[in-house]
Amino acid sequence: MNRWGGVQAVISVLLLACAVYVYLRPQHISTLNGYSEEQLRNVDLRKVRRTAGGGLALLAVVIGGGSWLLSRAGVADATLTVLGIIVIFAGVITLMARVETFNRNR
Repeated sequence: MNRWGGVQAVISVLLLACAVYVYLRPQHISTLNGYSEEQLRNVDLRKVRRTAGGGLALLAVVIGGGSWLLSRAGVADATLTVLGIIVIFAGVITLMARVETFNRNR
């Protein structure tokens, strides 16, 4: 039986740190970083904060908890890493696409 590797723990901690940062400073998200002050006024930063910060925290829980459960089931560490990368890739793209919809300028 595999033991839960450090890679998934590091990924989870980094995602939680990113979630806290995005929650505190939602205007620093790369999709909103190039906006002028006038354009940024048209974006509901509370929705951005909840969606991006909460979504990244949820990704951290899914990566950490899911890899712990799968490692207890006997899945190989390499498979866990690949699954984690796929989940992160799809999750972050989905979150940023959702944040883009909060722009009322379009």
